[in-house]
Amino acid sequence: MCNLPDKDIAKKKIESVANYWQENLVYDERFTTQKINICRTPKNKLNTDLPAGYEYGNILSIRYDANKIPDNFNLENDLKLMIALLYQLQMKLVDPQNVEASINILLQKQSDSEIIRENSNVQSSELKTVLAPQKGLPKYEYTGKVTKSDIEKKNTTRKALGDSGEKLVINFEKNKLLENNKIELATKVKHSSISDGDGLGYDITSYETDGKKIYIEVKSTTGDINTPFYISRNELSASQKFGESYKLYRVFNLGGKNTPQVYIINGDLNKNLRLNAVDYEALPK
Repeated sequence: MCNLPDKDIAKKKIESVANYWQENLVYDERFTTQKINICRTPKNKLNTDLPAGYEYGNILSIRYDANKIPDNFNLENDLKLMIALLYQLQMKLVDPQNVEASINILLQKQSDSEIIRENSNVQSSELKTVLAPQKGLPKYEYTGKVTKSDIEKKNTTRKALGDSGEKLVINFEKNKLLENNKIELATKVKHSSISDGDGLGYDITSYETDGKKIYIEVKSTTGDINTPFYISRNELSASQKFGESYKLYRVFNLGGKNTPQVYIINGDLNKNLRLNAVDYEALPK
């Protein structure tokens, strides 16, 4: 092992951060928290303290025998496990865009739960699940006036709102799998409407903890639990096609002072939702 001369404070901070993540990440048994040794070249030749920093800052690693390097399949699998760890770590950061600020807060408060509570509007694990409301939709009558639902329809079509809700659900799904030690499945959660394009009838592809594939449509609103939402014909068709593997996540209280919440509708939307026809496809008779 090499040292960080005259930098005991930096060393303690680096080790503190590494120890924190070792205690708060869920990882495969192939990983070890044992110290690594990469300082084999005298510092005066390297002219850098980076190797020492890497040693103290090592969180998890897999050791390979130089004479028994695994085949490509196992190396790729180990890489996927490492990527899953990075996803997991990113979700626990206060601000993924500002790692330094996240580390400073971590050093001040060695409690993951405190960090999450203070940033509940952006942390996936704080997307609280609740039961769906049992109220029926109001009967639609023409008034010629702008109604709350008309305004909400415009709001829910805004890309920023939709993206925010979908990102929350993606992280929610990854966190669900990671908490159940399903690291491999967490790496496969996909933002399908981005990677594969619109028109699928769902936004996200994820998995149950038993490995079953599920298809998730996300409907987001800044309103409360009773705010109506809009379903396309394509989404209805997808829900009928995939049956119980189809889930609608209704995210509400998004972007306000309250913690975002979600209720989930499973299966055929035509059977599980009260639908009012407010738009019609038309051609002359």
